[in-house]
Amino acid sequence: MTEFPSGQPSRHHSGQAPDEPRRAFTRPRNETDPDRTAFDVKEIHTALNDFTADELRQIPLLRVGDVLTPGAMYLDLGDRERGEFEARPHDLVRAENWIAPKAKVDYHLWNRLRLRETPPTEPLPQ
Repeated sequence: MTEFPSGQPSRHHSGQAPDEPRRAFTRPRNETDPDRTAFDVKEIHTALNDFTADELRQIPLLRVGDVLTPGAMYLDLGDRERGEFEARPHDLVRAENWIAPKAKVDYHLWNRLRLRETPPTEPLPQ
């Protein structure tokens, strides 16, 4: 064990990398609040008025301060025209964002959220 000049042992063993520093303003990556969905945000009801209440309950939202997983896909429900985006390192959910993680949303709902129609599962009648 390495010692500081004060004679106190360090927390880290010699030859091992120190623990990654924790930041008080962030939460674990992609930790969705199970009680917070698009249904719970009144402003989203207006923006997504073509979605039913049950559909809105199926769209989880990340919490303010959550760190987005780099490379994962997300959509800000307050700015759907921007489209889905790939998170970069150190991207955070800010107070003005309503971020939905693609990995936690049903495929058909995701396509509707992206302002793209889901292809029909059955052929259209001729």
